[in-house]
Amino acid sequence: MSKLRNPFAIRNGEIIMIEDLPKSENGFKCNCFCPACNDKFEARLGTERIHHFAHSGKGCDEVNAYLTGIYRLLKEYFDLKIPLFLPDLVATFYYDNYLPLTKENVDSQVKIISAYHGTANEILVAEGKYYIFDNAEIITKSNGHAEAILLKIGSNKLALKITPPSTVCKNNYVRRYEDIANRNQFLR
Repeated sequence: MSKLRNPFAIRNGEIIMIEDLPKSENGFKCNCFCPACNDKFEARLGTERIHHFAHSGKGCDEVNAYLTGIYRLLKEYFDLKIPLFLPDLVATFYYDNYLPLTKENVDSQVKIISAYHGTANEILVAEGKYYIFDNAEIITKSNGHAEAILLKIGSNKLALKITPPSTVCKNNYVRRYEDIANRNQFLR
């Protein structure tokens, strides 16, 4: 596992990136806090390692702090009502006369991709388009860890989940958030 270097902190109630700080705000002079646990953060603006924020003491889990920073940054983006483009939604499938599609084999026979090539084994489910969301809410687990960002347009909901790569997190399996519609249902 690689050592995670957190570029996100909270200052004056808003997300800030380490690149936004001048060298004069090194250490605790930055007046920054952890996005997840709200503990005091120090800016590490040295010359040997990549610039980052860190807890001065034990603090919370570094992956949780990093992911919470990303979720907070995304929420700020969506709150600004900037359009987000969701690409084409395409179902590609393998068809075999001797192996009918069933509930048990659908995962191995059907894949969702985002580029339509017009081949016989593809179905364009929804064309890509821009969306402006009415509301964005960070959903947390009972332990306070950010789990997803819930986006809404009218009564339609879409949950976005961020999963770090295996170089950062042992478990990089993406689990569905509750019973929120998948993108296909959201686009209807």
